[in-house]
Amino acid sequence: MKRIVFVFLFLALVLAACGPAPTPIVITVVASAEPVLATNAPAPTDAPAPTDEPAATEAPAPTDEPAATEAPEPTDTSEPGVAPTNTKPPAVGADVFTDLTRDVDSFSLRCSPSEVHFTVKSINKAITGVTLYYRVTDKDATKAAGGLITGPEMVGDKKGNFTLTFSALNVKDDLRVANGWFDYQFIGVNKFGDVVGRSDIIAKEVTFTLDCP
Repeated sequence: MKRIVFVFLFLALVLAACGPAPTPIVITVVASAEPVLATNAPAPTDAPAPTDEPAATEAPAPTDEPAATEAPEPTDTSEPGVAPTNTKPPAVGADVFTDLTRDVDSFSLRCSPSEVHFTVKSINKAITGVTLYYRVTDKDATKAAGGLITGPEMVGDKKGNFTLTFSALNVKDDLRVANGWFDYQFIGVNKFGDVVGRSDIIAKEVTFTLDCP
């Protein structure tokens, strides 16, 4: 039995020696793109501790604003020795009437002109009517003038304009003097007849006579 086994082994060796040579195997090594870490690389050192940020410096406190200097007082540019002129105070009721006019400065009972035409404009919407008040005083009288009496009502156009033609015949008999001053005043009333405003008394500007001057 051992002899048969030996024969088979011998034949196997002879056949292996006489067969073709084995094909060599080529091994291709592909380079890796990743870096190869050294096995004995030193451990990475600790990152440096972050330094403390510098403390923010406080902004300097604003300085006090400079005190406002007082403006110099205006100097007097008026001429030396010249006193201010006096102005006439506003007329009583000047805030209700404007454009007070008349066409003549004298009229007469027996001569022409014998009429005076008056106009006045109200700037107060509450005024619905205007009445002329008047008086006649002797130019030679020494006593003070008396009060005014009620005269004719003026004609309005509902737009604040009032007109009146006052005749010498409208002067009351006891007020007709040979040579006198005709003084007058405009008084505005509302729809209830209450006085809203009045003008100044226009005095010693209009002459009234019985005969021709």
